[in-house]
Amino acid sequence: MNKLYNLALGHLSKHIRTSWLASFGSALLASLLFWNAVDSVQADTSDGQYRFAVVKMSVILNQSPQAEAASDTLRQRYVMREEALATEQVAIQQAEENFRQKQRATPADELAKLESQLRIRQRNLKRNREDLREEVRVAKDQALSDLKKNVSFAIEAIRQQEQIDIIFRESDYLVSSKRVDITTKVLAYLHEQFNDQNESPESDATSKED
Repeated sequence: MNKLYNLALGHLSKHIRTSWLASFGSALLASLLFWNAVDSVQADTSDGQYRFAVVKMSVILNQSPQAEAASDTLRQRYVMREEALATEQVAIQQAEENFRQKQRATPADELAKLESQLRIRQRNLKRNREDLREEVRVAKDQALSDLKKNVSFAIEAIRQQEQIDIIFRESDYLVSSKRVDITTKVLAYLHEQFNDQNESPESDATSKED
């Protein structure tokens, strides 16, 4: 029974948990790589030159706390339902085995009843899996939209602080020097914003009392 459960849980993780986590990261990366995070600005500067910078979106997506928090939230939200589906899959597999063993010694009418019950459970499991996949997809799209806004805001904030005219993502250039790479600054800004937004209520209450 434990072996069946482990096989079912592994199978479900491959098709649900791993798939949506992987697809969440890949969809997020693909979207941001082709998404113009900051509009190009070509205002004249005092010396008649423009300031350029580059940002590595793949690094931001792998290291930003917002992306990690979004994945953790999705995982925690759906892990119990995934495990419940895995348990039901094991139970159905056991019921199928019992049905095969009883075929010769069980009356036809009782076999028909058992087979009908088994098919109902199989259909319910399939429907519940599809419902879970759809819910995960919608939640993933919303998390992607929220992360886009956070990254866009961070890049624009650094652009203004550094008085940069144009920022390129890594798909827009071949090579660059470290001097024009603002990836570390964007990550630092995102970490700062994440920490500010997740301060403990106790700290807020203490500061108000002071």
